[in-house]
Amino acid sequence: MLTIAEDGVGLLKEAEISFRTRFPYIDGFAYQNRTNSFFERLLLVIQVLSNFKHGVKHYFPIVRDDVAQLAVKYWLAGHLTESTKEVVRGRFYLELEEWLCEVNGALYVPRFSGGNYIGKTALQVAEELGCTPWDYYFEWLNGLHYLFAKMTQNFPLLDTLMPNAVQGLTSSARKTWQLTEQGVSFEKLAVRRNLKESTIQDHIVEIAATIPEFSVYSWVDRSTITAISDRKWQSLKDIKQAFPTLDYFQIRLALIAKRSDMICS
Repeated sequence: MLTIAEDGVGLLKEAEISFRTRFPYIDGFAYQNRTNSFFERLLLVIQVLSNFKHGVKHYFPIVRDDVAQLAVKYWLAGHLTESTKEVVRGRFYLELEEWLCEVNGALYVPRFSGGNYIGKTALQVAEELGCTPWDYYFEWLNGLHYLFAKMTQNFPLLDTLMPNAVQGLTSSARKTWQLTEQGVSFEKLAVRRNLKESTIQDHIVEIAATIPEFSVYSWVDRSTITAISDRKWQSLKDIKQAFPTLDYFQIRLALIAKRSDMICS
């Protein structure tokens, strides 16, 4: 591990604290393309509900992205057909408060806007907290992914703000997923997409990691997933040595299924 100082670059014998230990909830594979979209929606909803309370009717949205604004508009319309503004706001802030109490709320609260207050940028909050921009970013990401992992059971209203899992796919992987949904076999995907088989395999891994209900059992069976999940591994190479009949594509899918608790379904 490298350490950077004014007098140059040094090599540490050991990492003082591993990245996984510091940020145990970061799951870029599952949430990488949805995190920012969710946070933009969260910022907008907080601003809208806060301005409801303060009676502010004319203001500039804190997030200027048209897609985020439209998503929040539909989100509000859907919930306000079933409940009053006061009920929705009350439920929303109960869940928000619960989450902020379980993570480092100081990472997020200064960025919220409402009434006459305009939220601060990530760099401004990092400076106030006395941490580097990268340290702030990973702490911020870890807290959001903690929320994502628990949303379905513990934060049902916040969960409805989460972008659809399919939106988390890269554009190319989304095209492959659409073909699988149409019943195109794995063998024909590379031909239909005019791509290498290894690229299609990467797409399948991305789809499995992003869309929880996507089944991997066409490539790796349940007993193999269970066998791999029963042990701790240092590398893919170790798994390959223990299961020589599997290729690395199957091993990656088995690890995704293990992480997603697919073996319990």
